[in-house]
Amino acid sequence: TVSELEDYVARMRPHLAMNEQTVDFLGFLVGRTYDGEGDLPAPTRAERVDAELGLVAAMALMPEWARRMTGTYQSPWVDRAVLAPVLRARAAAVRWAIPELPCVVMARERADGGLQARTWVHVR
Repeated sequence: TVSELEDYVARMRPHLAMNEQTVDFLGFLVGRTYDGEGDLPAPTRAERVDAELGLVAAMALMPEWARRMTGTYQSPWVDRAVLAPVLRARAAAVRWAIPELPCVVMARERADGGLQARTWVHVR
């Protein structure tokens, strides 16, 4: 239940902290830990900014204490005036680029027993 989940988080909260491992993980998420080795190129500045924005957006769903702990806290004013419009534009761009997710199409097909005709894109 929601109450049980809230109790669990309250019990675990004293054990949560920003330590070297969590700093490294957040750095990995936003591309700050690239060491020049491996098969992937270093992220561009635009890719790093995009990743940082994605992290801040994801953390915006978290409670204020978690945002403060991770350094992703923005004031409610910044959330409304800056972050929300940018995220709405980003979501609109994704919906434009991918109007219907393949998983949604597959779920609908499973739900109707495969009665809908499949649309295939043929590459020649």
